Amino acid sequence: MEFKKFIPILLVLTFVAVGFVGAADTYNIVKSCDMVQPISIGNISCSGTINVDAVPSQGVCCLFNTILKATNLLFTALVIIATLMIAFGGFTIVTSQGSDEGWTKGKNIITFAIYGIVVAILAKVIPSIALALL
Repeated sequence: MEFKKFIPILLVLTFVAVGFVGAADTYNIVKSCDMVQPISIGNISCSGTINVDAVPSQGVCCLFNTILKATNLLFTALVIIATLMIAFGGFTIVTSQGSDEGWTKGKNIITFAIYGIVVAILAKVIPSIALALL
């Protein structure tokens, strides 16, 4: 399978997985959650274990907690994949034996890996910014 065909499949699977996790919180399938980090949203303060049945207004805390967990997982996966891609791109350049085609292929792999790291950093930063604005 070519690399260009793999990227859309990976993106679709990522969004589907995040959607299932979000749906579990939205439809009250999850009755409690352990907070990844303390969150303060307006006049609602969340930390420790949240019991949604006891305090229904704290369900939004579980939703944001799920988003934080998903972005942490996405960040870790993207950094690992990008690191492997940079190593593979370097290997491709080293083994190109001076051919322009091999050099360009390796350079493109490293460039796209750097794009992946930027996306991973954005996935980590955007939920924090959203929580800070609330």
